[in-house]
Amino acid sequence: MATRGTYTLSNEDCRIGLYIHWDSYPEGAAQYFKAALDIAPNFKIENFIRANKRAEITIPNLHSDREYHYYYNMEFNNIIVLHFDISDGGKSIEFSGTLEDFLMKNGVKVLKEDKGLYTADYVQARLKDAVITAAAYKAKFPEMIGNIHSNEREIKRLQELLERIPS
Repeated sequence: MATRGTYTLSNEDCRIGLYIHWDSYPEGAAQYFKAALDIAPNFKIENFIRANKRAEITIPNLHSDREYHYYYNMEFNNIIVLHFDISDGGKSIEFSGTLEDFLMKNGVKVLKEDKGLYTADYVQARLKDAVITAAAYKAKFPEMIGNIHSNEREIKRLQELLERIPS
């Protein structure tokens, strides 16, 4: 079903408007934000665009048929979700809070750390890369004990991080 939504993403340097025609109800929008966090745990506007091929740059107010608008101010880590009732032209605030709270409320499990919001998919991908890299390095440079131990510590750190992400 086409649940149209607009998104305004802003940080201290940039503000951009986006339109996504499909799946912009809150649970779907949470998946769009998650896709950006699967690229990197510190949310970036360019990752949101790169991860969501359906996103079109726009001026949000031009879309009178939208059902939702998501305003995410990265500087203050605040997301406001507006719901538009197309039948009577009314609008209401459906959510206001942190991105972490919005994601968790809408079924996306994340772990907040100093460097951002970690998704299980992001950590699993980094862990897979770390295991492959460590094995290749150990096979090629068995005498480099310090670097081998560093690789092993990174694997352990990622495993522990993955265990702490809510399931």
